[in-house]
Amino acid sequence: MGLYVITCDNIPENIAHKYYDEYKNVSIIDKGTVLKLAKELEIDGIMSFAIDSGVVTAAYVVEALGLPSPGSYESIQIL
Repeated sequence: MGLYVITCDNIPENIAHKYYDEYKNVSIIDKGTVLKLAKELEIDGIMSFAIDSGVVTAAYVVEALGLPSPGSYESIQIL
């Protein structure tokens, strides 16, 4: 698909990192740091797979950057 994929979490030995283009050692529950990194990297999208706390962070970043989202940060926090 031509996507450049960056994984983030604070576990460098996570096996998923070896399957993607780049890894950043950032906790997915640290919304401010993830947002800062997203701005620096000029991302086009963000998602969290298989972990609910990452979904909240992704919604926070999406809303702050005006990216497409399935719902507002507020509604995703409630869910």
